[in-house]
Amino acid sequence: MCGIAGILHADARPVDDAVLDAMTDALAHRGPDGRGTRILPGGGGRASAGLGHRRLAIVDLSERGAQPMCNEDGTIWLTFNGEIYNHQSIRPVLEDRGHDFASRTDSEVIIHAYEEWGKDCVRRLDGMFAFAVWDCARGELLLARDRWGKKPLHYWADNQSLAFASELGALLLAPQIPRRVDVHSLSRFLLHEYVPAPHSIIEGAAKVPAGHMLLWSGGTPRIERYFEPPFVDAYADLSLPEATARLEGLLKAAVEKRLMSDVPLGIFLSGGLDSSAITSLMAECLPPQDIRTFSIGFKEQSFDESPHARAVASAIGTRHHERLLTPQAMLDILPGVLDSLSEPMADPSILPTSLLSAFTREHVTVALGGDGGDELLAGYDPFRALTPARLLDALPRGLMRLATRAAYAVPASERNMGLVFKVQRFLRGMGYTGCQRQQAWLSAFLREEQQPLLHPDAQDAVAGFDPLDDLAADCGARHFASDIDMASYFYLRYYMAGHILAKVDQASMSHSLEVRAPFLDTDLAAFACALPPRHRLRGMTSKVILRRLLRDRVPRSIAARGKKGFGIPLAAWLRGPLRPLVEDTLSPRALAAEPLFNTKAVRAIVDEHMSGRRDRRKELWTLICFQSWKRRFCP
Repeated sequence: MCGIAGILHADARPVDDAVLDAMTDALAHRGPDGRGTRILPGGGGRASAGLGHRRLAIVDLSERGAQPMCNEDGTIWLTFNGEIYNHQSIRPVLEDRGHDFASRTDSEVIIHAYEEWGKDCVRRLDGMFAFAVWDCARGELLLARDRWGKKPLHYWADNQSLAFASELGALLLAPQIPRRVDVHSLSRFLLHEYVPAPHSIIEGAAKVPAGHMLLWSGGTPRIERYFEPPFVDAYADLSLPEATARLEGLLKAAVEKRLMSDVPLGIFLSGGLDSSAITSLMAECLPPQDIRTFSIGFKEQSFDESPHARAVASAIGTRHHERLLTPQAMLDILPGVLDSLSEPMADPSILPTSLLSAFTREHVTVALGGDGGDELLAGYDPFRALTPARLLDALPRGLMRLATRAAYAVPASERNMGLVFKVQRFLRGMGYTGCQRQQAWLSAFLREEQQPLLHPDAQDAVAGFDPLDDLAADCGARHFASDIDMASYFYLRYYMAGHILAKVDQASMSHSLEVRAPFLDTDLAAFACALPPRHRLRGMTSKVILRRLLRDRVPRSIAARGKKGFGIPLAAWLRGPLRPLVEDTLSPRALAAEPLFNTKAVRAIVDEHMSGRRDRRKELWTLICFQSWKRRFCP
């Protein structure tokens, strides 16, 4: 796992090596094992290019794996972040076609695959990646991001130049990029608690979306989709036992692929269904006593999963590592975590994820994780809410509004995902349908809630804009055979790619730890997307097929567990130890630095939460994360 950066000029003017150096060095935490830059001058009508790379050595630890890397004659150059799991099967195909290899790296496979197949090489790669291939002879750039968005890729372009980087903070070191907040993307952030690709919080910047590539030539960027989640009705007649056996084989193969490493490897084990399944199958590939599992626990019982992780580790026989965390441990790292976010993201679970990553990195360099299982196999509570929502849709709208007001009049518990909190979130989404309803269930601020929150100038700038329209346009253009498929598409395309994977990447790479996700294996994910809904959700039972897979592998109590988020007692902290942060970050003076928010409206939210009249944890954390980011990057 690495960090990449680059600058290109279509008019062949020299690349500023000091800027490229700064962008590359800003990614040092992503790759502490090596650093490289390469300036490739233009001339003769060709564009100039500069590529930067920070290396976290995983496969082929020798200098032969250093980047930027080129082909034999120096006409094709690569800077690459990620892992290609099928590189060993692609290599002999390329060797048979006359390509010579100087290393064992997957990086070199990308170079020769590009020589052989051009941009279509991306379709042949199975892995997690963000990379840039610069073709000196053609003056063309290929930027590509993996199918699910596991590795980030930010860029900025005008009519002559392009800059790209693994993180927005590194990209912003290019002096030509104005540090101005895009107000429409601020609205998207207030809705999603992150800014979904292709958008960026910075005006003029963007992200390459998951499953897309960017082609740049002559100063003109062009985005092409090469993959989208394959929701097809392919296995309607497959029985549950047959489907379970197929899933088991695919998941085991996915785990085996992700054991590719020349450095120590372990697994995040929460004791949930996903990580338990991965650990169980990993034990069929390696002796259980050689498997290192890692979990963290909390003193607050409603947030603590460590007994479940311990039970799984004991049943399978892994070398289990566990650390009990106090609230103070998370509070201590909070300033550093907020400073590490080079784009705003309002997921408080980044705190325990960061601590887990730091703890795990003390022992290994690579860890497997369970990301993707909830999205593919209907694991989140909103999947289970689909049926009751359909029933309530028949009720009069006035009655639903009355029920919503009544629900919000009851103070929510400070426990992790308490019943009142769930009911409140459920009812607020009932005025919407499809993917918009899914997002409304998750959102911090819907459009009607944003209007009084925004400063009048910001209100004018987004007049007539509703960030939910993006979802309507995207999901409405697709046919889904079931509500389950629709919801799964939403969670894969938006919540997972923009929120979950971004959080895990940021938290893990801040500690130079690579995290791999077997559930997002190309073959396994395609199979899961094509499963009939009854194998994913049956009544109120989620992940039906995965529970059956685990039935004889882990303790019965684990296979029967419900979903438990990686949460922290945020509502109580905001009233207690984090209150000074709230008062400082959201003070009228802090908000007045740039008129984006209505200070009285923000104060009302603060007062509601502090008085206990209403749980405003999501809204407050969203505002705190944005203001903390803005203070650092757009003062």
